[in-house]
Amino acid sequence: MEIRSQFGLTVYGGPKFKTPYYFREDTKKPFVFTSFFPNIKIPFDEIQSKSGNRHIIEVFDSSNDNLIWKLPIDFKLYSQYKPKDKEFELTPVYYLDSKNKLLYLSFDNSLTIGIYGLDLDFDMKRQITLEKNELFDKGKGKTVKLFPVFDHGFLILRYSGMSELELARKKELNAMYSPIQDTQLYRFCYTYGENAFFKELLFPDGIEPNSELLNLGGGKILMREKDREDSEITHSMYSVFKLRKKEL
Repeated sequence: MEIRSQFGLTVYGGPKFKTPYYFREDTKKPFVFTSFFPNIKIPFDEIQSKSGNRHIIEVFDSSNDNLIWKLPIDFKLYSQYKPKDKEFELTPVYYLDSKNKLLYLSFDNSLTIGIYGLDLDFDMKRQITLEKNELFDKGKGKTVKLFPVFDHGFLILRYSGMSELELARKKELNAMYSPIQDTQLYRFCYTYGENAFFKELLFPDGIEPNSELLNLGGGKILMREKDREDSEITHSMYSVFKLRKKEL
């Protein structure tokens, strides 16, 4: 006896964020990123072998319905390895500032941030490199998020991770322990100005680090609070944190 299903269910597994797009000063229709998303691994070696010009972002130009490649990149700015090397491990982490027409680009395993102008086809404006010795993870962790705050300031979220031995110890005490949800393994790094002022900030306790962090502007960040484990989840709570510049 054959039993057929009465309905089907498709679960969407793609990126859960707004499709990145921007406008140039000389156009009224948007340029849309087709496959270049933050925190989504990209086969750079395959892309560059096909494009042949070191470009890494495929863009849909809605003014003429064409697909074009943009942002020729020199990976030496971000990694000691080349895309064809087996040690090459870079996943893009970026913030697209449509208002000021800038792309703030870094990678998870990189300490460098490149700032690119969108009006002139991703010309590099400047770059900032974090110093390993100033970081709590000594440069061995990963960049998770970044966004601009105030004028010429950046807030970078870093995740240190832990050794397999330390993880095993944590699991012995708590079988449900997950390092990516441990706020002690995260730090905000604030860098500001041409002199690269640097300050490391603790990640707020009670906040879910592996969830959405929204830049509200003016140094304000929206973060989701951790769900209570002893109650049924019916809604999520959010908090707004504000970064304040200390007057000297």
